Amino acid sequence: MKIEPPHSLGKAKPVDFSAVEESSRKPVVVLDDAQDISEQALISIKALTNFDSDSQNRITFILTGQPELRTLLSYSHFDSLRARIRLSHHLSPMSLEETASYIDHGLEVAHRKEKLFSDAAKMEIFKRSNGIARQVNRICYNAIVGGAIQEKTIIDSSDLPVDEL
Repeated sequence: MKIEPPHSLGKAKPVDFSAVEESSRKPVVVLDDAQDISEQALISIKALTNFDSDSQNRITFILTGQPELRTLLSYSHFDSLRARIRLSHHLSPMSLEETASYIDHGLEVAHRKEKLFSDAAKMEIFKRSNGIARQVNRICYNAIVGGAIQEKTIIDSSDLPVDEL
């Protein structure tokens, strides 16, 4: 079945619901970096979860985001949206040991057998990232690219790129 994309929520709701009702599978919508979506978009998500009945959820929304998402959803005008949230999980920052293990695991997955980051570099990465995985990944990626350009066999804390904000 081909569906012409609607350009407003009023038009989208009947089209989406008919497609959902005809589907033998339950659609899942994943919104990454959901802290950046507008309040109007969150209100639209609430409207999309309102159709049919509360006992039959035909669409699942998964919102992932930075801590700002939790703050956004805490506003009182999102009380009814929060009431529809069945599961919520907050990832805490990693400790220094967890960060070092996370870096080592990433290198292992990439089939790197030799040590690449010195212990001092891992400590500095932890300090700069505050143990946030996304920041660890960004710092490590930039360090690996810089290290490859400079033909480094070990990346030390002095080799880490200056943070570019």
